Amino acid sequence: MPYEANPIIPLGDARNTCDGYAPESAVRTVAAIAPVAGAEWKRYYDDVTWDPDEAKRRTKDAPTKPEVEL
Repeated sequence: MPYEANPIIPLGDARNTCDGYAPESAVRTVAAIAPVAGAEWKRYYDDVTWDPDEAKRRTKDAPTKPEVEL
């Protein structure tokens, strides 16, 4: 991940502007990590709950599926 796109980088700036034990530091830490953790959890959940039979049905019934000539 490029440095500019890394969502954790602003966390270092936030921690540098607050005392490490201040409540503001904890709030900024959670605010920086929560979106990343949420996205990772969604990806994990989707991987675990993937149903191959449902995927096959969706592909078969997809309206954008091109017709095949036999």
